[in-house]
Amino acid sequence: MSIAEAARIADQRTATDSLRVLALAPPDPGAGESAAYTFLQEEFAALARAGLEIHTISPYVGSQRRLGAAVVHPVPRSRRCIHTLRAFGWWAKPFRDTGLCGGPVERLFYSRLFATAAAVVKQARIDLIYAPFAWPGGTAGAAVRRECGAPLVVSLRGCDALVEPSISFGETLDPGYRRRLAFALKTADQVVGVSRALVERALQLGCPPEKVSVCLKGVDHKRFVPGDRQAARAELGLPNRPTALFVGGLEPYKGVAAFPPAWKIVCDRIPDAQLVLCGDGRQCPLLQQEVRDRGLDGRVRFLGRIPRDKMPRYFHAADVFVFPSLAEGSGNALLEAAASGLPLVGADAAGIPDYLEDGATGLLFRKGDAADMAAKVVSIVQNPTWAGQLGRAARRRVELQFRYEQMIDRLTAVFQRALSRKR
Repeated sequence: MSIAEAARIADQRTATDSLRVLALAPPDPGAGESAAYTFLQEEFAALARAGLEIHTISPYVGSQRRLGAAVVHPVPRSRRCIHTLRAFGWWAKPFRDTGLCGGPVERLFYSRLFATAAAVVKQARIDLIYAPFAWPGGTAGAAVRRECGAPLVVSLRGCDALVEPSISFGETLDPGYRRRLAFALKTADQVVGVSRALVERALQLGCPPEKVSVCLKGVDHKRFVPGDRQAARAELGLPNRPTALFVGGLEPYKGVAAFPPAWKIVCDRIPDAQLVLCGDGRQCPLLQQEVRDRGLDGRVRFLGRIPRDKMPRYFHAADVFVFPSLAEGSGNALLEAAASGLPLVGADAAGIPDYLEDGATGLLFRKGDAADMAAKVVSIVQNPTWAGQLGRAARRRVELQFRYEQMIDRLTAVFQRALSRKR
């Protein structure tokens, strides 16, 4: 389908037709959901409530079906002749048309995704392609945009663009991925970053300045609200002690290696303080061993992954939320803690300063500096009146700037700019 033909079909739509969006999100192979990330599933649901029709693709479903707010289209199996021929057609195209690079197997995998996405754009009469990460593999749908003419919006979230060389973190440390992402950013009609740091990163990767803008994240401020601390601790079986909370993956880029040394310092100042870690990950066994080695048993609690519907009560149970990430686009849990009225302690890294106002809603510390993190936690816990002021200010800032519907408004405005650019 040519660009002119795609434009003609779009112009034939009536005013009552909903905007049809193909969202290229990493699929969840386990639960069979439309996206591997809970916050993306919630985002798709919010876009659907705003009147958009959301489609996506997945190699983990056998037939077209509705999962949550999205219509999920299957990636056909390799043995299907027509699909395989289409995929090889993509495989054979040069880099300037697809952004593909790498070995033959890798190229064929992405070619299968491209062939499926292109077919969905045509069959479902898609208006716009949306890559909420630079998935798949940094290409972000750029090849499909060139083939089908549907405008492309790329949203950078953090792990798809940020780097932290000290722990060898970041997709763009790989030259092939970086080349694909640069191709996608140049091809896209609009690019958004969920923080200023990601916009700067997009510019470094060659994104034209006129295409890129900040689109701040939002949080469900009606679901995440302040609550009764004592009642929440009793309900969750947590001791009634000064409590710091972390929610997230126990992965190196989250900066969690700073927790054991920092918490030793905190406990020297506040002997009954406890740290509650909600999440799991590769670094969990190492953290547990270091906690034992430092004599912090009973002072650091590893609770594993908490069901989404239970999370508000953990925010209610805490005195302070701690977020030591070394490379973070925004931090969904950071916003949820702020909406819950918690004072925040976060690393001065990447996008965190856009969501934590130092001295007003919490305190920033030097990333990776356990002693500085401990000092900021102690200063808040030992001053409950000030901590309350910070928490109330965090909640007010969420209500003014970070409501979920504001995020959806900002995102749909970007979609409209992309559509206008095509027209």
